Amino acid sequence: MNFLKYIFIGVILCIIGSSCVSHLETENQKQTITLQSTNTNASPDLLSESKEIMTKRLKCLNINRFTIEQDNQKSQLTIKFDENVDIQYLTEMLPSPGKVDFLKTSSKDVMVNLISSGYIQRIDSLLGFSEKGKNYPVDIVGYSKEKDTSSISSILSSGFIRSLLPSDVRFFWSKYPNNSGKLELYIVSSDDTDINETSLKNTYISNDNNLHSISMTFKEECWSKWAELTKRNIGKSIAFVIDDRVYCAPVVRDAIKSGKAEITGGFSAKEANKLAAIIGSGRLPLTFVVR
Repeated sequence: MNFLKYIFIGVILCIIGSSCVSHLETENQKQTITLQSTNTNASPDLLSESKEIMTKRLKCLNINRFTIEQDNQKSQLTIKFDENVDIQYLTEMLPSPGKVDFLKTSSKDVMVNLISSGYIQRIDSLLGFSEKGKNYPVDIVGYSKEKDTSSISSILSSGFIRSLLPSDVRFFWSKYPNNSGKLELYIVSSDDTDINETSLKNTYISNDNNLHSISMTFKEECWSKWAELTKRNIGKSIAFVIDDRVYCAPVVRDAIKSGKAEITGGFSAKEANKLAAIIGSGRLPLTFVVR
C-alpha cells in the first residue's frame, strides 16, 4: 500500500510540475512588440503621449488585454499582449504617424511646364507623361511601378526641381496600385493644410454591401473651413492623404456644410479598422521603428 501511495503522490507532483512549467512557458511566450523612437528629443512626456495614442489605437481594434512598458532611458515602448493578436498587422499599424491632410489637387499644367523645360527627362520616361499625360485625370501626373517611386520622388524633392515649382505644390503617391499594378502620382496644393487630423472629432466605419469606408466628423469649429474648402473646389478633387499617401481623391460636387467627410475605396474590414484606429487616435509626436 505504501508503494502505491508513493506512486500516487509522484504522479500528482508531476502533474503539478507540468502545470507550473506550462504556465511559465505561456508567460514567457507572450506576444511582444518593441517600438524604438528614432527622435533625439524623445522626452518622457512625449513617450507618455505616444503610449496613450498606442493604447487608443489598440482599444479601437478591441484589443484590451495588454500592457505598455515605457523605458525613458532607451526611448522605447514595449507592448506585451495577454491575448492572441496578429503581430504583423499591429507592427504595420502601431508605428504609423497618423498624419492626415485634406488637400486640394493642383493642375497638371505644372508638370507640363516642368517637362517642357527639359530638366526631368528621366522622370518623364518613367511616368510616360509626354506620351500619355493628356489622357491622365487632371490631378494625376503619372503612373509608376512601386520599385521606381523612390527615385522619382527623390528627383522631384531635390532643391533644384523645387526651385522650378510653385512653393505650394507637392506630390503624393497613391496608397494602392491601380488595375495595372501601378501607383498614381498626384499633384496637390498645400496652401489649405490647416485642415488635418487635429480638425477631426470622431471617426467610424460605414459598411455598404461588405464594402467598408471611413466616415469622419469634423469638430464644429472646423465646419466652416471644410465648407469653404469644398465650395472653392466644386468640380475639382480633394485628396485625402494619410501619412503622405493618397487614399482617395473624390470630385467635389457641392459645398459640404454638414462637417462630414468620407474615405471610400472598397476597404476590407481589417483595413478599414486599421485606418479608423490610426485616424481616430491622433498623431504620434515621435517617430518609431519596430525592433
